[in-house]
Amino acid sequence: MAKKTKEEIIEFLTQTEEGKYKVNTISGGLLNGTIQSFPQLFATLAKTNVQTLLGGSYYTSDEKILNPGKLTLDDIEFLADLLKVDFDVMLKFVRSEMIAQKRNSGKRKKK
Repeated sequence: MAKKTKEEIIEFLTQTEEGKYKVNTISGGLLNGTIQSFPQLFATLAKTNVQTLLGGSYYTSDEKILNPGKLTLDDIEFLADLLKVDFDVMLKFVRSEMIAQKRNSGKRKKK
């Protein structure tokens, strides 16, 4: 299957019934706190689509997902607009991912 372009993914998420359903599901999950990590977000929206949306190379966008501290404010604002949530909601989600990552990396170092 051919890789979708950023424009094709945005069109799918904003113009199709299935895409709008995915956005509503993620938006609701972010707002009520049931989506608390990227893996939960990827259960609804494919990781490769998020990587394409964030732009850059596969490795650059994968690094942003693995290390949320590398997401720029523009990335966070773009995702917030796309997922129909306030910037503060998306920032809080990314910040909690950063804290969780630090907590998890600290556990690995102590072993």
